[in-house]
Amino acid sequence: MERWEELADALKQQAASHDVTRAVETSFGPRYHVEGAIVSPDGRNPMVRTVWQIDLGSEIPRFITAHPRRR
Repeated sequence: MERWEELADALKQQAASHDVTRAVETSFGPRYHVEGAIVSPDGRNPMVRTVWQIDLGSEIPRFITAHPRRR
């Protein structure tokens, strides 16, 4: 819990360094799925799907969730 900022940084880096795999229009704004590894302190670097949304009236992506994926 004390190192939550490391996870937040890893999730942002994952989104910035991998391609969008799915884009969906919602009533709240476009939602984007990104799949790829995140950097972890123990070196396991798990594959995850992150979901980001750009809320209507905003230009900044907002983190929604992350799910583990198989390699």
